[in-house]
Amino acid sequence: MMRAQLEQRQQRQPSDRGAAASRGSRFPELRNRAGESDSPYVRLHADTPVAWQLLDADTLSRATAENKPIFMHIGFSADHHSFSNPSVASFLNTAFLPILIDREERPDLDAIYQNYSEAVNATGGWPLNLFLTPDLYPIFGGTYWPGPGTEHSTLGGAAGGEWREEEAYNDFLAIAKKIHGFWIEQEERCRREAFEMLSKLQDFAQEGTFGGGKTIETAAAGGGGSPGSADAGDLDLDQLDEALARITKMFDPVEYGFGTPKFPNPARLSFLLRLKHFPGEVRDVIGEKEVENAAAMAVGTLRRIRDGGLRDHLGAGFMRFSVTSNWSMPHFEKMVGENALLLGVFLDAWLGAEREGGREPALDDEFADVVLELADYLASPLIRGEQGGFVTSEAADSFYRKGDRHVREGAYYLWTRREFDQVVGGGSSDDHASSVAAAYWNVQEDGNVPQDQDPFDEFINQNVLSVNADIAELSKQFGVPPSEIKRLVSEAREKLRVHRERERVRPARDQKVIVAINGMVIGALARTAAAVRGLDPARAELYLHAAKETAAFIKKNLWTGPNSFCLRR
Repeated sequence: MMRAQLEQRQQRQPSDRGAAASRGSRFPELRNRAGESDSPYVRLHADTPVAWQLLDADTLSRATAENKPIFMHIGFSADHHSFSNPSVASFLNTAFLPILIDREERPDLDAIYQNYSEAVNATGGWPLNLFLTPDLYPIFGGTYWPGPGTEHSTLGGAAGGEWREEEAYNDFLAIAKKIHGFWIEQEERCRREAFEMLSKLQDFAQEGTFGGGKTIETAAAGGGGSPGSADAGDLDLDQLDEALARITKMFDPVEYGFGTPKFPNPARLSFLLRLKHFPGEVRDVIGEKEVENAAAMAVGTLRRIRDGGLRDHLGAGFMRFSVTSNWSMPHFEKMVGENALLLGVFLDAWLGAEREGGREPALDDEFADVVLELADYLASPLIRGEQGGFVTSEAADSFYRKGDRHVREGAYYLWTRREFDQVVGGGSSDDHASSVAAAYWNVQEDGNVPQDQDPFDEFINQNVLSVNADIAELSKQFGVPPSEIKRLVSEAREKLRVHRERERVRPARDQKVIVAINGMVIGALARTAAAVRGLDPARAELYLHAAKETAAFIKKNLWTGPNSFCLRR
C-alpha cells in the first residue's frame, strides 16, 4: 500500500518494458535513466557514474523481483553529495537500486522521509540519503556522508534502527556496505524494524506531531488541505507570549541566532522585530522589556549574519546556513527564497530602527547597504531566468578554474592567503592594502577554517571571508584614518570580485521557476521599491520592474484561470 501511495503522483506512466520485466527475475544491466526525467535537477545527473533510476513501476517491479533494497537520494541542485565517488557509485549500482528524487518536484515524498530522519536522528535537511526496502519502507537514513578516504567519521549523521550503534561508520561506502550486509544476513529483521518505524511515524502524523496534522498517507497521495484551509480565527495573545518564550529559550546569547547549525531563520527574526510595532495590547501582555529584548535579539543576529561567513562579501546574497555556531563556516548553496525572506527582514530592521529626532530612513543607516545589495542581487539577470521568472538556487559546488574536471564545495568563494595577496597586493603579504584587507576579512596564511570545523578535509589552507574587525579598530591598528581603511577595503573587494568573475566558474543555477519562491521575491522587491523610491528612484524602478514582469510571466504561464489555481512550476 505504501508503494502505491508513493507512486500515485508520479507523472510518467509505466512502460511495457516494466510490465514485462516484472514477470521474470532477469533484467538487463542497470543504465542511468536520469535523462528521462522532467526535473532539471535529476537530468543534471544523466552522465554521472551512479545508474540512477526513476521512481516508477519499472524500478519498483525490478526491486521486488530481485529482492534488492533501494537507495534513494532526495536533493536539489544546490546540495552537496559524495555518491559520485567511483567506489561508492559502483557499490550502489551493484547492491541497490539507486533512485534520484528532486525535492521540489516531490515535496510530498520529501515530507515523509524528512519526518523519518527527524524522528530517528533528531535532524533532517538536504541532501537526504535513504536506504529503503523494495516496498519503500525506510531502513536507514541521514544527510551528507563523505566519500571514502576522509579522516573523520560521521557518527551522528546517520539514522536507523537498533543496530545503528553497534559500530562506527566512517564514510558513505562503509555505511552502504553495512546496510547491504544487514539486508543479506537479517532481511526479516530489517523489514520488521522498517515497518515498525513507519507505523510509529503514522501515529505521530495522526496526532498532529508532523506536517500540521496531515497523515503520511495523505502527504504521499498528494492530498491535504490548501494553504487557505487553516483556521482563520484570531490569534490568542497568550500564543504570542508563548512563541516569544520558546524562541528566547532557543536563542544563543553568545553567538546569536538559534542552535547549531546556524540557519538564518528569517521568520523568527521577523517576528522578533515586529513585536514592538504590534498594537499596545500586545506590549501589555508580553511586557515592554521583553519586546525590546526581542528586537535586540533580532538585530544582534542580523549583524552576525551580515558580517559572518554566510554573506558573499564580494558579490551578494547569503548562503543557506553555517555549520558552526559562530557563523564562520557556511554550507555554500544560495537559496533564492531564503534570500528573499532575508531581504524582508533586513528591510524591517532598517526601516524600523529608532532615529534621532524621528528622522526618515536614509541610505547611510545601518542595514541599508545590505538591503540594496540583496535587492540588486535578486533583480539581477543572474537570478531572473532567461525564460522569465526567478530561478531557485545557486549550487554549493563548482569548478575552481575553467577546464577543471571535478567540482569542489565552496570553490567559487574560498581564498588561500597566497592568491588573496596576489590579487589585492600584487603578491606580497607585506603590501599595505593586502594586510588591511586580510585583517578585515580574517584571511590567514594557513586558512581560517580550524580542523575541527573541517571534518572532511576539504578546506585546508582555505579562507572564508567574514568581517573580523570594524573600521575603527583597523584604523587604530594600522595608524591611518578610517576613510583610508574604507577605501582600501572597497578597492580590495572590487579587485577580488573582478578576479573571481574572470578566473573562476560560477556555481550552476537551478533554473526551475517555483511559484512560491517567485512570490517571495516579488513581494520583497515590491516592498523594497516602495521604501527606496524617494532615496534612489533608479533602483526603485529596477526592483518594481522585475517584480511586475515576473508576476506577469507567472500569470501567463503558470496560472490556470481566475476560478482555478496556480501551478507549482
